[in-house]
Amino acid sequence: MNQIRYLFQKFVAALAFVSLAALSINANAFPPPPPNAAPEERLAGLLWRIHGELNLNAEQENLWKRAEDDTRQLMKLHRARFETAQTEIKSTLSDANGNLHTLFDKMAADKSAGEARARENQKLWLNLYDTLDTAQKKTVHTQLLAELDKMGPAPGDAKCRYAPGKPEGDLAIPK
Repeated sequence: MNQIRYLFQKFVAALAFVSLAALSINANAFPPPPPNAAPEERLAGLLWRIHGELNLNAEQENLWKRAEDDTRQLMKLHRARFETAQTEIKSTLSDANGNLHTLFDKMAADKSAGEARARENQKLWLNLYDTLDTAQKKTVHTQLLAELDKMGPAPGDAKCRYAPGKPEGDLAIPK
C-alpha cells in the first residue's frame, strides 16, 4: 500500500512540475478527498479545484478537457498495469520453473511503455500551460508549491532501510 501511495505521490509531483495539478489557494473552499479515495478520485479533486481558479478561455478549456481526460485514462491504465504486474510476479515466484529474467525483462518493457505514455500526457498539460497568461501561470505556480508542501517528505525519508555492515535482509529501523 505504501508503494502505491509513493507512486501516486511521485505521479502527482511530476504532474505538478509540468503544470496543473494542485490545490486551491483557499484550501477551505473545497473539502479534501476522503482518505480512502482512489488515486483517480484524488487527482480529479486536485484538477477540479485548480480549474475554477484559472478562468480559462474557450481554447484553453478545450486543452484542459483533453489533458484531464487523458490523465484519467493514464491513471486507470497505471492501476491496471500495476495489478497485472502483481499477478505476474506472484505467478512467476510461485512456479518452481519461473524465470526471473523473463519477468524482469517484461517489467522493464512495461516501465518504458508507461514512461512514454506519461510523457505524452505531460505534453498535453504543457500545451495548455503555454497558452496561460502571466496571472494564470502565477496561480498555477502558487498552487503547485502549496501542493508540494502538503505532500511532505517521501515515505521513510527516502533512506535505505539496510544499515551498513549488517547482513542483507537484516532491516535497520527507520528513524
